[in-house]
This record gives sequence, structure tokens and C-alpha cells, in this order.
Amino acid sequence: MKSLTELGLIKTMEDAVLHKKALFLGICVGMQILFEHSEEDNADCLGWLKGQVIKFDSSKVRVPQMGWNEVKFIKNDKKNDFFYFVNSYYAQLRDSSDLWGISEYDGPFAAAVCKDNIYATQFHIEKSGEAGLQLLNSFFMRGLSC
Repeated sequence: MKSLTELGLIKTMEDAVLHKKALFLGICVGMQILFEHSEEDNADCLGWLKGQVIKFDSSKVRVPQMGWNEVKFIKNDKKNDFFYFVNSYYAQLRDSSDLWGISEYDGPFAAAVCKDNIYATQFHIEKSGEAGLQLLNSFFMRGLSC
């Protein structure tokens, strides 16, 4: 958030995504900044989605989470598949209608979110092999609806 602020990009992003409805895809930290606040560096974020980003409990699980987890999609016809994660934090949504996909790590957590023209994944699409390529193709061909 500090870099986006210093570069003067927040207003430009808000204009493009929130007002002009440009298609947006956030990956990993790109998902986390969509929420109101993050425990990481106690940062205020964009606030485009309601909720906060919290750290996994390192007394219960290895942090960061690294590896392949199944994502169960609950919106559109995207089939469940395995995707690659590297994360220490996860989003806790206040509006469950923004939830797109769920994964498990010390319990269920938001692995993907979507609202209108905004899509984001906690997992790394670009590191997720065939499943990631299929998801990117659907996104760029606008084969997804939220």
C-alpha cells in the first residue's frame, strides 16, 4: 500500500476499476490489498471489499503456507482443482457474497474472491500449472461471471 500511495496509483486504480469497471485480477498480495485492513504492517488497504487480512496462527500451522491446496469454487462453473499457495496471511471476509473459492489450512479460508469486475486469488495462478492456465484463460476471455 505504501508503494501504491507513493507512486500515486490509488486514485488511478479506483477510477479504472471502480468507476470505469475495468477488469481487475489480484494475485496473492493483490488480493489482500482489496480489503479494508491488514495485520501485515498494520496497514490500511484499498477497502474495495469488506473484511480484514489476518496472519495464520504459527503455533498451529507452518507459516508461510507453501504448497498445493485444493480450491473449491462456489461461484460460476469453475471446477475444483489444486493451486499453488505461498502465504502467511489470509482474508477474513465480512460479506460472504464476495467469496469465490475456499481452501483449507488450519480450517477453511478464502482462497479466491470476486465482486462485479474484481477478481482475486490468494494462490499463485501463474505458478499453478494447467489449472492456473485454464483459470487465466477464462479470466481473459471473460468466461467468468461473479
